[in-house]
Amino acid sequence: MEIDINIYSRLKDIELMSRIEILELERKKKEIDEILNRLQKNSQTTRDKISELISDAVKTNSTKKMKE
Repeated sequence: MEIDINIYSRLKDIELMSRIEILELERKKKEIDEILNRLQKNSQTTRDKISELISDAVKTNSTKKMKE
């Protein structure tokens, strides 16, 4: 009987540890998702700036050709 109680107690400990690990993993996943979202926003901002620079360069080049 005592062995059964020890096994039950150990199983409860394992269950608790598993729940704690799951919570930690969920927290880490949330952090990773937040980082990915920031990277996506930064990437979009960078693409927008590059497009703007290309557009400005094309306008400048066109203006120079017209003056020639």
